[in-house]
Amino acid sequence: MFSEHKSSRLSSGGRGKASPRAFTLVELLAISLVVACMLLLVLPTLAGAKQKTIEANCQFNLRQIGLALQAYAGDHDGSLPGPVLVLVNARYDLWSTNQLAWFLGAPMGTGRPSVTARLAPLLLCPAQGLSPTQPLAKARANYALNDGYRGENGQIAAPFGRPTPPIAEPLKLSRLAASVSPATCQAMADADKGDVNPTLAGWNDLPYQPVHGKVRNQLFFDWHVASKSW
Repeated sequence: MFSEHKSSRLSSGGRGKASPRAFTLVELLAISLVVACMLLLVLPTLAGAKQKTIEANCQFNLRQIGLALQAYAGDHDGSLPGPVLVLVNARYDLWSTNQLAWFLGAPMGTGRPSVTARLAPLLLCPAQGLSPTQPLAKARANYALNDGYRGENGQIAAPFGRPTPPIAEPLKLSRLAASVSPATCQAMADADKGDVNPTLAGWNDLPYQPVHGKVRNQLFFDWHVASKSW
């Protein structure tokens, strides 16, 4: 009698349990739609944040280059490095005497020129996608130097000189400051086809538009860095 009652009670309890209900197709589609909408809202924000981080890293590079230029001038009677080419290649070796990296390798912490080619990481814009671990042959100009400003007597002067005819020696910072405000005179900037003389060697390898979207990062001769809209 007792066992029958217990069995009946257990059986009744089992029948009373609710089984888990599966999602219907409509519910799954609704959830997928909500998730897709959330991703559409979040992804642009994440992309924008990533772009800002890359832009900030580029500005950091330019500040460090500015410190290296300042250190070089301090060790060379106030003279800027040069004469060098306008388009700045991060690759340099013992024979790259017309490249900025040849002069600034030591101040930038990369080392003096040697027979072994190397890359100067500070001269690689993060937005260009080339890292120091990639083949040296892929190195191309990421930045461009000021190739001439209108100074005293209305003449065009190349701050970093000119290694090609008509050859010109680099300027001293004191001479530059006597004819133009260092805070408004650009020393170096992001390089792209829209902002570089198309007759320069290496122009074809430049990106068509600024790599930071609507701005170009610039280093000035008072060594501050700013972004300029285009």
